[in-house]
Amino acid sequence: MEQQQLEEHYADYVVGQTDADEPLVGQQPVPFIGLETIRLMVNGDSMEPDFFDGDIIEYKLQLVLENGELGVFAVNGGITMKKFKTNGDVRLQSLNDKYEDIIIKEEDDFSILGKVVI
Repeated sequence: MEQQQLEEHYADYVVGQTDADEPLVGQQPVPFIGLETIRLMVNGDSMEPDFFDGDIIEYKLQLVLENGELGVFAVNGGITMKKFKTNGDVRLQSLNDKYEDIIIKEEDDFSILGKVVI
């Protein structure tokens, strides 16, 4: 399948879930080479009032985020969507105040998967 056909084929598919509460263990980054954006279904309420359980988000594949941007992250074997905060440390912040920040420690397996665009 050619690259353009591959992109068109997967354009309307949700390819996984991202947890809005804690990182969704067992969910792995989606290895679609050449696609610029990936769609995931939100699981949980920690990103309310902007994103609700069952919403579909789209994220652009990129490895660097600016402070305050919404992103999708791989954390210790799971995937989560949060606001990226950095001020001496790295924190993943929920939009819903009832959830505490996830503070990324040196020993954590952490990577930025991309920036939320929808």
